[in-house]
Amino acid sequence: MDAPSQPSEPKSSFRDAEKHLSGLDSQAIAVLLEQASDIAIIIENGLVKDVAIASEELRRTGFAEGWIGRPWVDTVTAESRTKIEALLTTPEGKGPVRPRQVNHPSGGIRDVPVAYRTVRAQARGPLIALGRDLREVADLQQKLVKAQQDIERDYARLRKAEARYKMVFEAVAEPILIVTSDDLLIEAANRAAGKLLDKVLKLSSRVIVPVQPSLFDMLATRQFLEALLEEKAVRKGKADVAVIGMRVDARTRAAGELERFFATFDLPVLAYLRDTQVYVQATAAGMTIFDLPPSRAERDVEQWQAIIDWVERGEPVVGD
Repeated sequence: MDAPSQPSEPKSSFRDAEKHLSGLDSQAIAVLLEQASDIAIIIENGLVKDVAIASEELRRTGFAEGWIGRPWVDTVTAESRTKIEALLTTPEGKGPVRPRQVNHPSGGIRDVPVAYRTVRAQARGPLIALGRDLREVADLQQKLVKAQQDIERDYARLRKAEARYKMVFEAVAEPILIVTSDDLLIEAANRAAGKLLDKVLKLSSRVIVPVQPSLFDMLATRQFLEALLEEKAVRKGKADVAVIGMRVDARTRAAGELERFFATFDLPVLAYLRDTQVYVQATAAGMTIFDLPPSRAERDVEQWQAIIDWVERGEPVVGD
């Protein structure tokens, strides 16, 4: 029968720890432990035998006073006891276990959060717990939570304001169009303006709807496309409808969202015009991309060719 294996001592990643560190006395080791952590605790049989606190601020608060001689598990809050019990079961001769975050009651407004690792220096030696003060981390987490709550409150207020705006916008009897200042794209139209759509379609045989890869643009365009496709001229084939993507960066998630949006409509997608400064530069110079040399606009002109072909294909429109 094989003899039970003896627990091996924890291995260090130092190449030659014995050569370089064997001369350290107990006081030097104690200083190292204290400086390597915010809180260092020596535990035997579950009892706190000694404590070293590196943080001057923690010492001033009286933290850890009266711990020596008490069970370590009794120094934490009720919900942290199971974590301390797990740390106390560190096998003999094993290295540091994964850190566990516990809370120590401080007698003040809030508890003190500490993340502990435990290690046994010798096979049957005392358990050493090295703790990291997490109060700054906890403060940061609370600030992040508060910031998120503030953002959600602001968003709720904006949604309410937007709902009120839409009610007024739709209730106005006069036709209203909201267009972008730079390229005069229609961003929104009220119900009264929608009634003019029938008159516009009587003058058109081709309708191209540009859509940007923006959630708000897609939401607004969905309502417009649904209304457009219900128009008599479109239903009877007197006006053809197609869509194009505007300012699209194919590498982004928004570009994929735009493709999925287009897939919900049975409409031809003529092109995905890329997001580029070429249009801005050409406009500033009083030109179009077709006026620029091929070296600057060849790619963009190619994208426009499908649009031009669709507009000028010359197919008869039903009812002409």
